[in-house]
Amino acid sequence: SPSWFIPSRLVKSNQIPGDVFSIYNSGLKRIAHIGMVEMVLPNGKFIVTIEGNTGTFGSRDGGGVYRLTRPTKSIYNFARWWNLKM
Repeated sequence: SPSWFIPSRLVKSNQIPGDVFSIYNSGLKRIAHIGMVEMVLPNGKFIVTIEGNTGTFGSRDGGGVYRLTRPTKSIYNFARWWNLKM
């Protein structure tokens, strides 16, 4: 859903738990999957995610909610929808 990734909410670096991410599908020419960052691994090259409608291999058409590890470079966009100033 592109509406989750409006310019004022995009995060280009320093992703943190709670950020939403998108994966772009070039065949569909659109964002085809989103999920939430649970953890950024120490090297910053991988994130641990919580995703719905996926499977153990990270497809966009799965049958459950899974915790997955994805390469950060495979992510199209990150967005932050909560305010750090509480």
